[in-house]
Amino acid sequence: MSQKFTILVEGRDGGVPADRFVDVVHRALAVLRDLDANCSEDGKAAIHWNITKATTNSPLTLTLEAHLPAQRRDTSRAVIKTYLRGMRKLESGKGVPTDFSNDTLKEARALLGLLDRGVSRMEFAATGEETVSPTLRSAALIDEFFGRRASYRVSDTTVEGSLETVTIHGGEAFDVFDQLTGTRVRCILPEGQIAEVVGALGKRVAVTGRAKFSEKGRPISIEVEGIRVLRNKSELPAASDFEGEGKLDITGGMDSAKFVRRLRDA
Repeated sequence: MSQKFTILVEGRDGGVPADRFVDVVHRALAVLRDLDANCSEDGKAAIHWNITKATTNSPLTLTLEAHLPAQRRDTSRAVIKTYLRGMRKLESGKGVPTDFSNDTLKEARALLGLLDRGVSRMEFAATGEETVSPTLRSAALIDEFFGRRASYRVSDTTVEGSLETVTIHGGEAFDVFDQLTGTRVRCILPEGQIAEVVGALGKRVAVTGRAKFSEKGRPISIEVEGIRVLRNKSELPAASDFEGEGKLDITGGMDSAKFVRRLRDA
């Protein structure tokens, strides 16, 4: 039996702005698609949602029916149930639903944010499930969840990489990119130091300061206290510099084995 899902939208002044109605449907479908992918065996959404009924008076209602490819296991009932129960849990204030991934929560937050933008009420329903009418209380709970997860470790450190993307929008800053690790760090400058940075654009630099680290221990941003331009690889000594006449002497004439033992014993 095909599963049906109903969306109701009510405007603030009786009518529903057309763009807001479209936004609600778009965001609700985004949540359904995320849950569909989470329930599938291959991690991909496959349910097609067809309109089977719509009202023309406010509040507007739209009934969607789930259709799946012949080779796909029907998970539409589980998807709808997870959607409605997740929304009810958010509205109850008991925490975020464990069946909602971070991406799903972000889509749900975008959906609920429309309650601040011309929509006074939205309601979701399906046969055999309790109807849910979420409010900004649910939005606040999602914000609180991401606020807790966004706690960072802060420490003094030095980051190295090529100086890129100098910007003055929202404050003076630049990016340092480390090609070895693929890490890009936003470097926040004290006011008035942008000229010094522009001169080092494209060069390798070492930036010291107070850095913010992710949960995985990678630097995300750093408040710049000092910048040092590093030598390019072409300027560093090569192996050939230590061979033949005119070679670099780092041992001061001492036998190399003796020099290494002296460093070790020191």
